[in-house]
Amino acid sequence: MTLLRRLLVAFALVAALAACGGDTATSADLEFTDVWTRQPAQGQPNAAVYGTVTNTGGTDVTITGASVEISDRVELHEVLMDDGLMTMQERDGGFVVPAGGSITLEPGGLHVMVFGIDADTYPTDALDVTFSFDSGEPTFASAEVRAIDGDSMSGMDDMDHSDMEMDDMDDMDEMDMEETDG
Repeated sequence: MTLLRRLLVAFALVAALAACGGDTATSADLEFTDVWTRQPAQGQPNAAVYGTVTNTGGTDVTITGASVEISDRVELHEVLMDDGLMTMQERDGGFVVPAGGSITLEPGGLHVMVFGIDADTYPTDALDVTFSFDSGEPTFASAEVRAIDGDSMSGMDDMDHSDMEMDDMDDMDEMDMEETDG
């Protein structure tokens, strides 16, 4: 092999390796927006953190965990439908934030669950959350603490509808029909 050919092969290898290194996404490629938590009710031992996570990098990033100073137990959770019932469980493998995309942490979906809290000492303005990843340094986000708001319909997800009978729903439909007929 001639010297020129060896130099060209070496140059091609270096260029290929440099290109691979540029595709590595890190936690620095993530943006956390509208991060919030609800002020827990008296006696409520758990809370959740929600928000939007956007990946501006060129490869997927996986959120592998989270931590807060007020609890020793924080888990990444998901809500699933199982035979018509909503169930919540820890999410194996974390949350994958796709390259150039985002995920939403929200009630009834993906969220960060904080266990063993004391509602009396829960922060009233912001909860500091540290997220860990499969690559890169941990990233800090400040979650706004939102008061329980009786005027907001967003709390409907937290309501227990188990005592409502299907007959009650039929009665409501009949009342609607009577109102429109008369």
